[in-house]
Amino acid sequence: MRKVLQPGRALSAAQRRQLEVMSIVRASCVSPLRLQVDETLRHMDELKEKGVKHEPLNKLVESKTGTISVAEWMGF
Repeated sequence: MRKVLQPGRALSAAQRRQLEVMSIVRASCVSPLRLQVDETLRHMDELKEKGVKHEPLNKLVESKTGTISVAEWMGF
């Protein structure tokens, strides 16, 4: 919800309560994914400072073109 300042208009009590609840929820909800990404980036920076090359994050497992047949898919 965006706060818009308009001269002569104030937030209602319900809008103030809603903004307060939303701010409390945002403060208490820390994304585990965000924490994991931050930790990984910090670890990669430490390795970079030591001069260690990191593993590639994206590896190509196999590269095929065309459509697989049903027989190949079923293992025949």
